[in-house]
Amino acid sequence: MRQIIPSLILFVFLALLTGIVYPAMVTLAGQSAFPFESNGSLVVQSGRVLTSKLVIYPSMEYPHYFQPRPSAAQLADNRILVAGASNIAQSNPKFQSDFETRRASYELRFGADQSPPYEMFFASASGVDRNISIESAMSQADRIATARNIPVESVKNIIMDHATNNQILRQNYVSVIDLNLALDGISQENVHERQ
Repeated sequence: MRQIIPSLILFVFLALLTGIVYPAMVTLAGQSAFPFESNGSLVVQSGRVLTSKLVIYPSMEYPHYFQPRPSAAQLADNRILVAGASNIAQSNPKFQSDFETRRASYELRFGADQSPPYEMFFASASGVDRNISIESAMSQADRIATARNIPVESVKNIIMDHATNNQILRQNYVSVIDLNLALDGISQENVHERQ
């Protein structure tokens, strides 16, 4: 009996500490220091959530927008159920089959003259990656300029204005979401980020 009471006191104390106090402190710190990020990095226009800056919706088939990499995410009713890689090895026949299917689909939608880097035919590890290489973005510039009836140099300037350099991986990349928002003329001044 002498050990039960201290054990219960310790249990209640740890339950309060780890179940209420710690989560409340982390939430408060996140909301104070990073309100935009801790609320999902949502981009809102006219009271409507357009997207999150963290993930890209897997299906974007419009020729006047930048296209992300393909997705291995499982979808239902236009919602992402499970995000993640397919984990198919290169030795698996489905790997080559998926590659050929994605390439044929891309050429069907945007023309056989469009020849993006191969990364555009392989799903990302998360399945909803918003970033593509500068080369992949540049390969889409002509199509977007034609679809929007704007100079191709304007599209290329948007790409370079939004380019990010990852010093650790030594790669230049760009966010498809940022590019498409810029193409639509949605500036940071008139996009209300939910906090």
